[in-house]
Amino acid sequence: MTALLLASHQLKPAASPPRFGVRDLVRAGRGIVSVQDIKNAASKMLARVSLQARPAPTSLIYPMIMPLSSSGVAKNELHSLLDCATFLTELSVCDSYFVTVPSAVTAFAAVKCAVEACPSVSGEAKRALYDFIEESTKLNVHSQEVQAAELRLGSFCLAEGEDLDDVHAAVVEAEVASSPRGVDVVPCDESEIKPLPTPSESEGPQQQQQRMKRMVSDEDIVVRPKRPSNDDGTATMTRVKRIRHFVVIED
Repeated sequence: MTALLLASHQLKPAASPPRFGVRDLVRAGRGIVSVQDIKNAASKMLARVSLQARPAPTSLIYPMIMPLSSSGVAKNELHSLLDCATFLTELSVCDSYFVTVPSAVTAFAAVKCAVEACPSVSGEAKRALYDFIEESTKLNVHSQEVQAAELRLGSFCLAEGEDLDDVHAAVVEAEVASSPRGVDVVPCDESEIKPLPTPSESEGPQQQQQRMKRMVSDEDIVVRPKRPSNDDGTATMTRVKRIRHFVVIED
């Protein structure tokens, strides 16, 4: 509910009041808002939404897929290919690149992405399908327009055997590598960390306070590596084992 409230204030024009407030959210949480109220609000919201481009219709994709039935492709495979190509064209509306791309080009690129990812479709069947589409749509499978659209749609897909978590980790690592950092996390040896000395009995309150100010947690420790950097000048990013005690920084 808080997220909805913040989103409402963020998206509203600067000179206009928010479309709903905290009291409206509280009423909704208590069940005071009826289903009809939600339907009416949803209708108004959808009326304000204007997509930059509409996805290619299924009636345009279906004739491009069906010739594979004569190539021995199973019916369930045809349905999967149709679903995949249709899904890719629906995703294309989220990319401003496809605003100026004709629907036929987007549909052709989506079909090609789906077919190329299907191992049960032979190379001969693919060539026959592409020849049929080229003849019926007057498009060239090797044209720059079709290849650019295919590459763009292909970026929405995961390769076979690729895990979404791995992709997310790779994206995060790339963002971290490209962003400016104050310090680099480098491998360290616990032997290089000096443990906290035990307090002396003769140590007064002021000395203890000064010593405590010099203590830092393990998250603030940076130990420079004794080995050189990589040949290309970049630092090696590795996961450092957390050290579960405090240390004293030597001047």
